Amino acid sequence: MKNGRLLMLLGAICMLAGLIWLAQIPYFFYRSDAVGQELLARAKASAVDRAEGTTAGGSNAAPARSDADDEQGPPAAISPPLGWLTIPSLQLEAPILSGTDEEQIAVAVGHFQGSAALGTESTALLAAHNATYFRHIDRLKRGDEIQITTSAGVFTYQVTGASVAHAADGVVKMGGEGLVLMTCYPLDALRQTEYRYLVYATAKKPRA
Repeated sequence: MKNGRLLMLLGAICMLAGLIWLAQIPYFFYRSDAVGQELLARAKASAVDRAEGTTAGGSNAAPARSDADDEQGPPAAISPPLGWLTIPSLQLEAPILSGTDEEQIAVAVGHFQGSAALGTESTALLAAHNATYFRHIDRLKRGDEIQITTSAGVFTYQVTGASVAHAADGVVKMGGEGLVLMTCYPLDALRQTEYRYLVYATAKKPRA
């Protein structure tokens, strides 16, 4: 009898834990979209300010924020966006943050700090969750364009191929100016996996 009650209790605990985990999924997507959209807006506003030389207030300050923004906005620890990623064929626009810890890739595309700076004559590596920004990168075809916009200009790349590699294998550095997009594989896995899906692209035109 005691064993039966214990099994029932353990079953109830496991079921409750499962329900709590499932309840977190909608919030994860909601927060990723809400914070990501604000970061994207900040990146674009910053680009406009640089183009005009100043903001309406006479400084390079960020746009005014409301109380509603503060409720959903990026935590203070998140640094300003480096710029944003545009993939026309996927109708994708995403902010880019420095770093690939969960803090960054939960709300944006992360730039591996050990890889080349965006827009330089080497290989830059960007990563994002397969459940958010990079969920459809397997649809990219050879010749598709990828754009990176930063304070240094707009950099256009052309997809040359894709591959699947074990996480321990690392990423092959490309010759010349290149870009690699990386996410967990399979792309429909709602967890971190041992494999990575990699999209390779090379610079289509000289740096801006």
